[in-house]
Amino acid sequence: MNKDKPFKLSRFLIYVLCSTICLSLVYSCSDDKPVPDTDHINADIKLLRFEQDYRNVNLENWDESWANLEKKYPGFLQVYFSRIMADIPVPEDSIKSYAYEIAEQQFLNPLHDSVMLIFPDLKPYMDELEPALKLYRHYTGDNQPKVLVSFISEFGVGAATIGNDTLGIGLDMFMGSEFSAYDPNLFPAFISRHMRPDKIVPNLIKAMGYDLVGEPSGIRMLDVMIQQGKVLYLMDLVLPATPDSVKIDYTTEQWQWVEDNETQIWSHFLSQELLYNTNRQDIQKLIGPSPNAPNMPAEAPGQTATWTGWQIIRRYMEKHPEITIPELMADKDAQAILEKSKYRPR
Repeated sequence: MNKDKPFKLSRFLIYVLCSTICLSLVYSCSDDKPVPDTDHINADIKLLRFEQDYRNVNLENWDESWANLEKKYPGFLQVYFSRIMADIPVPEDSIKSYAYEIAEQQFLNPLHDSVMLIFPDLKPYMDELEPALKLYRHYTGDNQPKVLVSFISEFGVGAATIGNDTLGIGLDMFMGSEFSAYDPNLFPAFISRHMRPDKIVPNLIKAMGYDLVGEPSGIRMLDVMIQQGKVLYLMDLVLPATPDSVKIDYTTEQWQWVEDNETQIWSHFLSQELLYNTNRQDIQKLIGPSPNAPNMPAEAPGQTATWTGWQIIRRYMEKHPEITIPELMADKDAQAILEKSKYRPR
């Protein structure tokens, strides 16, 4: 699948989050901020199950079937068939025939059947999404009506924002860590352990966060750290009952390690002058999910730079409570945010 997509996809799409209930004291929860009353806010979310509608198309009357899909999924069909399902972009005038070819070959049918066994009804996830969406609207002022489109991505996309009003969820990316079709060469254990149904809603919120934050303000590791930290801080607000450890896809042990070694992590970044490193490979090793962090103790998990960026944003917002979420997201001066946070772990 071509990963260079012109529409907005969440970063690390398949690395999604976990349950929204704090079950154990070993997890740290973002419960220090009072949860605002959102009863007056309309969640305004509509569910469309594209995987079912596409499976049930009438190939003998394809023109009518396609017209019905275009009416129900405006804007989505081109993204789905041209970018999600195609290895290379499909020209717009070829999408209809390409969609027919996929439906005719029926190679998605076995995967569709498996998906339907796990997800016959998405109401539990809609019920979980609605209060999170209310909080998102409370903090961001976004009142754009939303549509959630579920689909099968053939193991390519977990969550996405498509345009201003559509959320997408690739259900085949949340089938459970033991799902037999997950190739361990593509999805090693440190990834597949997060590919579970209970990760759907947090991953959708993370996708919305990346959409709101936008691209990093620069190419330095600090720029990416601040971008990542903003997304996770937004999740603090929108998913207040979700354990901190699962927002960043850490195990209990990994979370405890970064908390216990915060000073050492920061010292390592400073001594190695990593904050201003612009090498994409070096940055990715410390920002993205991985079994462990390079050039650090074996117990150090991946995403140590992401975790640190999160702590910087938290410290910054603690010191500047007058700053609104839209103001935070619009601030592209990563250096100033670092300096004003006075982040000095000890």
